[in-house]
Amino acid sequence: MDKITQGESTQPNAGVGAFAKRDISQGDLIIPAILSIVENQDLIQDGTTQFHSAAKYCFAHPQSSVQLCHVTSAALINHLSNCEEEDAAVRTCANGPNAEYKWSDWNLKNTYAHKMAPPNLYEKYGRHMVTLDIIATRDIPAGDEIFYDYGKDWEKAFELSSSMDNDGVTWNFPMAFRDEIFPAAWRK
Repeated sequence: MDKITQGESTQPNAGVGAFAKRDISQGDLIIPAILSIVENQDLIQDGTTQFHSAAKYCFAHPQSSVQLCHVTSAALINHLSNCEEEDAAVRTCANGPNAEYKWSDWNLKNTYAHKMAPPNLYEKYGRHMVTLDIIATRDIPAGDEIFYDYGKDWEKAFELSSSMDNDGVTWNFPMAFRDEIFPAAWRK
């Protein structure tokens, strides 16, 4: 956590966020995101289809039962998407996210895990860690909050839940895993 520190987020209703402790240059690694491999059904509560609140900080893909859940302070990085939906540069627009994620090259478990389909993935790597690198998409001055895009469905669900009385309401929209880097073996 050498490059980030936590503080109150600049985004309404976001709680705590991650802030740059020092200047971070475009292309630099901000923090590795260590993630636990979890089956969707492991997040189901009391036989219902409602997810634990921790699921909002897991990555998921609509074509898979695999979820990857944060176990490090990379979970502090909040969502931001101020670009138009049609804007092809959504991850680098001036008022949008200043970071993105990619698979870490240094973790050999990533390479092996990407080739395994569930349920073999859970048998061999269940609850073991894979890693994503959180990379700066532009220069981030010390003190600025760090953001990446969790996806449009997550954003809509967050806006809806923020406008409701949340008594008894359980979150059920994990962060969307970008299709272009989601392993083919994990798809249904």
